[in-house]
Amino acid sequence: MVHEIGHNIGFGHTNSPNTWYLQKIVGTPDTDSNSVMNGGTALNSWDGFSIYDEKATLWLYDNIAIKYPKEGDELVSGSGDWSTSWTPHYFCQEDYVNIKVYFDQFGSGNEVLRINENVKNDGSWYYPSGKFGGGNNDNDGNFRLRISSIDNPNNFFEVNFNMFVD
Repeated sequence: MVHEIGHNIGFGHTNSPNTWYLQKIVGTPDTDSNSVMNGGTALNSWDGFSIYDEKATLWLYDNIAIKYPKEGDELVSGSGDWSTSWTPHYFCQEDYVNIKVYFDQFGSGNEVLRINENVKNDGSWYYPSGKFGGGNNDNDGNFRLRISSIDNPNNFFEVNFNMFVD
């Protein structure tokens, strides 16, 4: 049933990635052996969505947990500073959440963990770019922001976006 609902919301088979009508979804692999969307699995028991099923859903449908920035945003900043906002207590009831910020300056796939801290689950946080260098291009690149439960780090929301300092 879950597999068929996947078709209704716009997903194709993940074990047939070269099908002409499928659109590649940013941040997901060509195939996903754990996906609920693999064809020929109707009689298999279901253990839950794979991480890439979840990413694809968030790409197609708005992430209401993280309000800003949105998936795929391109931010331009005079200083390299930015802030994020989320819906407090949307995915965990804890008073604090963990924020991780990953950065890939050259789009090489070599992410560097820049921030890993616990913050109050009040719905806003400020990214202080000044601590990462003062050069014009020290904060140009691809960012991945993850907000997660401290008690259960597998309970998280994340967005990928680009930033350019003008």
